[in-house]
Amino acid sequence: MRAEKEVVKLDRSWLKYMRNISNEKDKIDLGYKLRAARKEGIIETSKTIARNLLAEGSTHEFIQKITGLDLETIKGLSSVS
Repeated sequence: MRAEKEVVKLDRSWLKYMRNISNEKDKIDLGYKLRAARKEGIIETSKTIARNLLAEGSTHEFIQKITGLDLETIKGLSSVS
């Protein structure tokens, strides 16, 4: 009977440990998702700025310097505008 109680106790400890590991993994995953969303937001903001600069007649090189976008992306924006 005593051995059975010890096994149950270990099982509970193991389950608690695994829940904690799972919670930590979820936190890390959420952090990656938030960083990706933030990065996407920054890229979209840069594209909006680039479109506005293109509308004002700025050069592609100047827009690249200001926004940090690559020339291919800027040229793609200028063909859409």
